[in-house]
Amino acid sequence: MPHASWPFLALLLLSLWPPRFATAPAGGAAPSVAVTGSPAQAEPACGPGQPDDPGTAWGLIGHMTTDYPTSAPGRNFNMALASKRLCGTLIPPGGVFSFNGQLGESSRARGYKVGRVFIGDRIVPGYGGGVCQVATTIYEAALRAGLDIEERHQHGLTVPYLLPGEDATISYGALDLRIRNDTGGPLRLVTRATGGRVTAEFYGTRQPPEVRWIHKELRRFPFYTIRNSDPDLPKGKEEVDAPGQEGVVVHSWLEREWPDGRLERFDMGVDSYRASPRIVRVGTGRAADRPAAPAD
Repeated sequence: MPHASWPFLALLLLSLWPPRFATAPAGGAAPSVAVTGSPAQAEPACGPGQPDDPGTAWGLIGHMTTDYPTSAPGRNFNMALASKRLCGTLIPPGGVFSFNGQLGESSRARGYKVGRVFIGDRIVPGYGGGVCQVATTIYEAALRAGLDIEERHQHGLTVPYLLPGEDATISYGALDLRIRNDTGGPLRLVTRATGGRVTAEFYGTRQPPEVRWIHKELRRFPFYTIRNSDPDLPKGKEEVDAPGQEGVVVHSWLEREWPDGRLERFDMGVDSYRASPRIVRVGTGRAADRPAAPAD
């Protein structure tokens, strides 16, 4: 579905068919414990693994993939590094996964490169740019697994890899993504970023629901254009530094249908995304030399 032209009331069926496996044995959930692993600790082994109880079935309960086919090398590197560091995270029953607590700060000191980040209504260079796409992908996988979202924040601008209302952003020390394991059994998160795609998977012991988003666009507004003089460009020449993108306000709902027939509908609230200006440099320098007229 094209990102820029979805209808006033769009029903997006995500086609989530739950796998067939045994459910976890009955029993009380463990007390809630935040999963905050220190960045200094060894990276978890990556892969689905198996739960400690050999009698418990283990299956894929939530999956999401987002694309990044045209990202800059630094952004690609950051997504791969963050995915590697998160891959294999184990969330105990009743535990809360904290994206910031588990990953740590996406800084130069921790190996991240310069990518693109949102500051206000602008897209600017910044260390760790691209890590938010990993957070968004995990958020969507968690929704598909039927997990409880304790904290989620929208981006300030729309993102190209998902519809408005479906994204999640993070900012270390300020904005987090927090997901509770309410399945009654352990969960393992598997993440990877390669080949132009970020993938997040949750493995656990509960059959997941079928999920679908419903969006209602409340308002859309155009971007404006900023024209800056540039004496280093020949007079009359123009170069576009930022193409601009529209702003939008959207109200979203999420519907779940569980294998036992239970239906749930959640009001996910209203998200408002700014318009980002088109920025053009206009040359004010000397006009490019013209070839001399041929002699008679």
